[in-house]
Amino acid sequence: MKMKAIFLLLNVVLGIAFLVIFLTPLFIVGGDWFSLFWIRNWPIAVVFVLTLCAVDSYFLLNWKLFSGLEKENWGEVAGFLEDRIFKRGWISAARVRLLLNTYLVTSNTEGILALEAYLEGKKPGIIPRFSLPFGIPHLISRDPKEAESWFRGMLSRPRLADRDWVSWNHAFSLLQTKESDAARTELSVLVDRVSDPVLLLLTIYLLDVLARNDASVESRVSSKRDALKAQHTPVSFQKAIEKSSANIQVVVLSRLLQDASQWLFAGEMVH
Repeated sequence: MKMKAIFLLLNVVLGIAFLVIFLTPLFIVGGDWFSLFWIRNWPIAVVFVLTLCAVDSYFLLNWKLFSGLEKENWGEVAGFLEDRIFKRGWISAARVRLLLNTYLVTSNTEGILALEAYLEGKKPGIIPRFSLPFGIPHLISRDPKEAESWFRGMLSRPRLADRDWVSWNHAFSLLQTKESDAARTELSVLVDRVSDPVLLLLTIYLLDVLARNDASVESRVSSKRDALKAQHTPVSFQKAIEKSSANIQVVVLSRLLQDASQWLFAGEMVH
């Protein structure tokens, strides 16, 4: 209903605007001057009409998508986007982003992997732009070696979005494959360039596990931990986590973040 109302309202408003702009001179200056007005300004009227037709065509061509979004019918949304991307080859960043979000809402990791495989053959450059959603199936994979290989490969690709998060994911995968030295090295580099408090917490939390018997790393972890505690209370840090919830990885790592927050504010109440 909302989409129909918006569609009708848009047409009514634009139609009234057209009539007001192009018919008002008829009542003000009369028929002779009105004819002269049209002779001089008819191209503007044509552009106006073509623009309205283009807007209406866009709505009608994507009506099924808008309807699915309004009803939160994710199966319908996914079906529409899959038809455009896989069958028709209409690949755009907006369609890929929306299909990824639809797959994430429905926990369809197989769909994400299928989309990644398709884009690798058709438009591989778009994958690094959405590194985090494409990385989710690999991050939660039961094969840490495959995950380590995927994130390592992603770090070498140009125009990579969320590079620091991908670097953390790689280090996390290295830790799971018991490559502790390599994980410590990557996190030690990452910890000095991270400004996001949520990612910084995850970084020093993993480093704390890897810092045993390494006085230099232990000292850096302690320093970063103290600085983070000085900037936040348990409540304010929880708000920072909630503010970052648009990042799908923050949602996926919620349990780890809870443990890390308790470690950060050990002895204090975390709400």
